[in-house]
Amino acid sequence: MTTPAFILGSGPSLPVLDLPKLAGQITIGVNRIHLSGFTPSATFFFDSNIWADHGDEIAATDAMIVTRARFQHIAKICLDVKATEDDNLDASKMFISGNTGTAAARWALALGFAPVYLLGMGGGRTDTGLSHFFEGDERPDSDHARMRGELETLLDDWATVENCLSLEECEFGPTMTREDQRGEILGRWENAAHRRKGRR
Repeated sequence: MTTPAFILGSGPSLPVLDLPKLAGQITIGVNRIHLSGFTPSATFFFDSNIWADHGDEIAATDAMIVTRARFQHIAKICLDVKATEDDNLDASKMFISGNTGTAAARWALALGFAPVYLLGMGGGRTDTGLSHFFEGDERPDSDHARMRGELETLLDDWATVENCLSLEECEFGPTMTREDQRGEILGRWENAAHRRKGRR
C-alpha cells in the first residue's frame, strides 16, 4: 500500500484552518510553516536566513528538521547540495533552486512516498498582493514566474504529484502517531542510504 505525503508550502492558498486534519499524516512543511500554528512531521528548509530569523521557533516544535549539511548541528536529516536538477532522484541531495516546496516534493518522491500532495504552492499572489499565507512578505513578479515554472515542470514530470487547493482533493493514508511518522520517514531515509552504499 502506498503512503501519501503532504508538502505544505507557504503560499496564500495554504488551507491553514484545515491543517489540523493532517495531524495523523506524513507532512513536510517548508521554511516558515511554523507560523501557521501547525507542526508538520518534518520542517524542510535550505535558506540560512530561515534559521537565522526563526531558528528558535522552529527548534521549539517537535518537527524533524531536514536541511543542508551546513546545519548539521540542528538537523535530524542532513542533505548535500547538488548543482543541477535531473530526473534521477537522490534522497541524499537537494537541488537549491528558487522554490523550497518543489525541492521538498522531490525529496518525498525520492523516499518513495506516493502520491505527493502539494498545498500552498500556487506560485501566485492573492488579490491583496500577498505572496505568503502570513502577512508582511512579498516577492517580485520574477520570483513568482520562476516558481511557477518549477512547479509546472514538477507536475509534468511526475504523475504521482498533485497540486491541491483544499484537502478535499486529497486521499488520506492510515492515521499515524507522531512517533510512527518519524519512524516512517527515518526508515525510508535509512533504506535510501543502504541503496546508495550498494551502488558504490
